[in-house]
Amino acid sequence: MKRISKYILLLLLIFVVSCQADSCNDSPEQVPMPTSVTESSSQPDKSTNVAVIDPLFLTIETPSSLDLVVNDSSLLIEGETRVDALLTIGDDVVEPGIDGKFNHELELITGHNHIEIIASISSGAQEFVILSVIYED
Repeated sequence: MKRISKYILLLLLIFVVSCQADSCNDSPEQVPMPTSVTESSSQPDKSTNVAVIDPLFLTIETPSSLDLVVNDSSLLIEGETRVDALLTIGDDVVEPGIDGKFNHELELITGHNHIEIIASISSGAQEFVILSVIYED
């Protein structure tokens, strides 16, 4: 329950910061999508707006599996996220590098370890991964 409360407070803080300039009441700008792409034009059409959709912003590179059994008491977690993301691994806040890459070493308890990795951005969007790790002595 304590962990959930911590996440709710972090999300609330992100929401408050993103709404400081009354931007929460503004409706999002509508960007028209092009209906077709033509290659015959020699000059690019400067009036065409293209909407950019953010890709997923949390990737776990190590470990390569979400379910694993290990014999080592520590686990290195490596991955990539957006530079502006608030990243938590378990109860720890982890700051990604300038390139968005991160690494964090966790101490495991004997038996089952449930590890939540959550990346949140100021718009309120979240990506998360849950690792299930069994540590055997």
